[in-house]
Amino acid sequence: AGLLGPASLIGVSIGEFGPLSGCIFIAALAAASTRQPAAGALFGLLSLKPQAGLLGPVVLLARGDWRGLATGAALAAALAAAITLITGPAIWAAWLGRGMAAAHAHLVAPFPARYELNGVSVFWMARSLGASVALAGAAQAAAALAAATWCWRAWRVPAPDSVSRAPAPDPVARASLTVCLTLLVTPYAYVNDMTALSVMTAWLAWRRGRLEPADVLLWLWPVLGPLLASLAHVEAAPLAILLGALRAARATGGIGTPAPACYPAPI
Repeated sequence: AGLLGPASLIGVSIGEFGPLSGCIFIAALAAASTRQPAAGALFGLLSLKPQAGLLGPVVLLARGDWRGLATGAALAAALAAAITLITGPAIWAAWLGRGMAAAHAHLVAPFPARYELNGVSVFWMARSLGASVALAGAAQAAAALAAATWCWRAWRVPAPDSVSRAPAPDPVARASLTVCLTLLVTPYAYVNDMTALSVMTAWLAWRRGRLEPADVLLWLWPVLGPLLASLAHVEAAPLAILLGALRAARATGGIGTPAPACYPAPI
């Protein structure tokens, strides 16, 4: 159901990497939960779209998986070397020059530019509410720090004397939380990047044995969000994503980390 949702279909229809990177990220999180060697390699593979796996290093650091970190860094370096061999060293100068300039121009354009209507980041939400570039950047930085901290707390390995007292982490709920938090870290995120969130929302609903209104809202947000942004000129996706994170943190069995108590469960 997740891969047949609007997020994935939009990504496939426009030739974006979001659906594939979302699946790779979920696989990496599943491997990290059981400390499989593949976790680092999968996170390293996401260097092809770095914003899709920004919390990967946080997960590995929290798990104390130094081998996974080294594997991911080595694979990312190998991919960079392969790209250099295929396209030539000039590709990096072009990317750092014209590529970064174009990306920055897209990011700071006055809201609502066409592509911003499909955005889901805190930065663009702040811009849609009239914030300056500096204020929106500060809001994005604060959201990224909070999301990274929450991710660390969800994945950290408990001290030996607290293992018996701590609840066993729920790997599915923890992965669902992490895909939500990843969308809150980057200023560059679009509705097609919500594929992993759609998959994990469907997974939790299937495990729960019932579909709830919030499941439908999150699954359909890649369609509803741009419509809301177009009609009201307000980008509210981060609020929906935060709702997904809170629901994941309150899923049956918990994830071994406290979450804000803004919503009762189930939602």
